[in-house]
Amino acid sequence: MSDRIIPFPAAGRPASERRNHPRGRCLLDGRALFRDHARTLDLTIRNLGPHGALIEGEGLLDLPETFDLAFVARNFTRPAQVRWSAYGKAGVELGPASAM
Repeated sequence: MSDRIIPFPAAGRPASERRNHPRGRCLLDGRALFRDHARTLDLTIRNLGPHGALIEGEGLLDLPETFDLAFVARNFTRPAQVRWSAYGKAGVELGPASAM
C-alpha cells in the first residue's frame, strides 16, 4: 500500500482548474472574424461556457488579441479576447452574443 496522500480537489473540480464558471465539452465549427471582417480563420470550438471557450486550429499564432468568434451552425457571434495560446489551442474570454 502506498504512503502517498492524494488530496481531493475542492468542490469536485480538478486542482488545475482555474475557471470561475465550468465549461461543457463540444465540437462546433467556428470562425475567427478579424476586426475588419475582411480576414477570417476557420477553427474548432472544443469546450464552451458562459464566459469562455477553448478553440483549436491552424494559424492561431496569427490571431489578434481581440476578434469576433462566429458560431457557424448557430448563426451568431461573440466578441472574444485571447487569454492564452499554445500548440494550436487557445483559451478565449467571451463577451455578449450578437446575431450574424
